[in-house]
Amino acid sequence: KIIMTDTISIDDDGTDLQVTITESGVAVDISAATAYAVILKDPDGIETEKTAAVLNDGTDGIIHYVLTVADKNGKVGEWSYKGKVTFSPTQIFHSIDPEVFEVV
Repeated sequence: KIIMTDTISIDDDGTDLQVTITESGVAVDISAATAYAVILKDPDGIETEKTAAVLNDGTDGIIHYVLTVADKNGKVGEWSYKGKVTFSPTQIFHSIDPEVFEVV
């Protein structure tokens, strides 16, 4: 979830995007995962995968990515993001519902 607000200024730097990976409504222990990512979707529908990190120790299923001015590439409008956690090539978890925010 976005910390502070669902509206972000085009000039804001350092917004912390957080995603909780769940399965059947329960947080997945992601501490043993091999890769973490946040997939950003810009107003044009273009998706970009960014390397994320666990927020705490991973047992709560939360990953995060710190959004930069450069990530927004000067694009205002509706953005969304979702999480992706890889345990192995055949075991990859995605967050189901993307989080949405507005860049103004």
